[in-house]
Amino acid sequence: MAKQLIWTSKARAELREILEYWAARNKSKTFSRRLYGLINEQLALLCEFPHLGRATDIPGVYIKVVHKYLVYYEIKKQNLYVLTIRHGSRDSETPDIE
Repeated sequence: MAKQLIWTSKARAELREILEYWAARNKSKTFSRRLYGLINEQLALLCEFPHLGRATDIPGVYIKVVHKYLVYYEIKKQNLYVLTIRHGSRDSETPDIE
């Protein structure tokens, strides 16, 4: 069980871009709100069960699919760090999460 959920500045900026994209594309914030809620629900679940995600090629980094988005995270000192979030259709190379 993770004590705290911590977003990196990169992940927070990516989430903001994703939500703004959908709000602009749909001319409504309805889907953005729903997606934001779904991501938060899954992160809360990961805080309870941090190893639900799939291990990546990067030691200690996991991935969780949420809707069509890939959320990369790691667990350090009982905290869950959200490292990056991106659409699953993007380049299949492991993203730079530094």
